[in-house]
Amino acid sequence: MKSKFNPLDSESQHKDTVVAFFNSMFKVGELAEFAKNVFQSKGLEELRSQLTSAGRGMLPVGKNTYEWFHGKPCEILSPGSKGWQKGKLRIRISLEFCPDEPEIEETPPNEQPEISEPESPLDDLRQLINQNNHQINE
Repeated sequence: MKSKFNPLDSESQHKDTVVAFFNSMFKVGELAEFAKNVFQSKGLEELRSQLTSAGRGMLPVGKNTYEWFHGKPCEILSPGSKGWQKGKLRIRISLEFCPDEPEIEETPPNEQPEISEPESPLDDLRQLINQNNHQINE
C-alpha cells in the first residue's frame, strides 16, 4: 500500500496541531519555526559551503537570511523559454504527516450503497431447484 503524506500548513490550518514524539510535544507552528531558525542560522552556511566545495561558486547568503524565506531576487532559465526570467526564489520548510491507518469515511445510513452478493455459478442451479420444489409442493 502506498503511503500518502499530507502537508501540515504551519502558518494557518495546522499551526495549532500538536505533534508528539515519545516524551515531547510541539505545535506544528512551533516545530516549523524551530526548523526554520536552525536552517537560517546553520543551514544556509552549510549549503554555501557544500556548493563552494563542489566548484559551483558561492551562494549569496549574507547577513539577511530573511530574503531566503520571503523571496530572494534571482533569475531562472527554463527549457523552451525565450531567455532568463527575473523573479524571486524562496525556501519553504514543510512538515508532512502520513497516518498509519487511513481515515475511514462513514456514509450516513440512508446513503449507504446496497451490497449485492457476488454471483455464483451455482445460482442458476439453486434457482432451478427452488422452482422444482415449488412445483412439487403445489
